[in-house]
Amino acid sequence: MEGAYPRPIIVADGQPAVVLERAALGGSGYSEDWLQQLLYQHPQALPVAEINESFSGLIPICRELNTPAGPLDVLYATPQGRIAALEAKLWRNPEARRKVIGQILDYAKELVHPRILAQSTIVRRIVVDVRDSSPVDAESEEKDEATAEAGPRPDLEEQRQRFQSFWGELLDKYPLDDQSQPIKPPAKTTNQFFYMPAEVQGWISSVVAQGNGSAGVYLTFRHGPIPDRIYAALESDRQAIDNELRYPVKWVRTEKWQSVSIWRQFGDGMLTKQRAEVLQWLGEVTNRFVTTFRPRILSLLRDQRNAL
Repeated sequence: MEGAYPRPIIVADGQPAVVLERAALGGSGYSEDWLQQLLYQHPQALPVAEINESFSGLIPICRELNTPAGPLDVLYATPQGRIAALEAKLWRNPEARRKVIGQILDYAKELVHPRILAQSTIVRRIVVDVRDSSPVDAESEEKDEATAEAGPRPDLEEQRQRFQSFWGELLDKYPLDDQSQPIKPPAKTTNQFFYMPAEVQGWISSVVAQGNGSAGVYLTFRHGPIPDRIYAALESDRQAIDNELRYPVKWVRTEKWQSVSIWRQFGDGMLTKQRAEVLQWLGEVTNRFVTTFRPRILSLLRDQRNAL
């Protein structure tokens, strides 16, 4: 063993053992920012289970979180909702041993300090992962818009105004061919909804997902006797529907939802530098969804009513 610490060895089946060499930190490009980014992207590299197994499975939330004690390097949460904080220090940094524990304690004090951010309300929430084309719950989105805040939040108000302006421009520049489709006022969130009749338990939504730079349009139904029959009937006409929509279409059934969606990757700046292109594409695809699905849904609903 050289020095105070042994060198790790990688052992793989059928392969010779490889002894890892310590990388020289000086002038090598390995900075604390590099380390912070690495641990944000790969929290599994942290020996969390060896410290406290209840914090296993860390999910990265954000980097450089502003707190009264200064910016926190990385904030994580466990699947159970417990909070974990990371302060990244390179071994060569002489402050590492002296200050990192004090900094973490300062951050922890600020993170657990009780604050009232919003009026107490019961809101049913649905977590959305647009990479899997999962739907947003229209009711919970609208309740979120109506939730009153206890104090002024200029950052949230500015974000709401940006979305409201975006959806207002979409509705103004790209009106629907089907004038009978009910249209809500411009939304203040990521989704603009176009509702189907209430007993269908479904809606069309246009969405901008800035987190991964994508935009999409989807038709979603909850499960139930009527929506299940309507979705099955639509799926039986899938080839004709796909041809009318003219884009690659995803048909997805889960335990909670059944949906039809089209997504496109745009990258950064969807509400700014790419705004015109995103609006044009969403306007076109939204119109196709309404003209393709609404007449079919109304016809199927009439048939079901007549059969009762």
